[in-house]
Amino acid sequence: MTELPIIDVTGINGAHGARLAEIARDIGAAARRPGFFYIVNHGLTEADMAQAFDWSRRFFALPLEEKSPLAITKTSCNRGYVQ
Repeated sequence: MTELPIIDVTGINGAHGARLAEIARDIGAAARRPGFFYIVNHGLTEADMAQAFDWSRRFFALPLEEKSPLAITKTSCNRGYVQ
């Protein structure tokens, strides 16, 4: 079993140059292999994360016709809902 990479983003809010490039490189590599990763030292509280997961659950519980307007195929950027 492959362990998921752990990416430390300490200082990302003020990062630039080599540090920002390092974080971007690490995330890019992890997103390609194995495709998932943990981020640590991001500054989010447990309450922030719980709220994000709650909103995610609520969104995906919506009927398809309510999610469809947000489909990735309806946007010019690589963002949106994918069924």
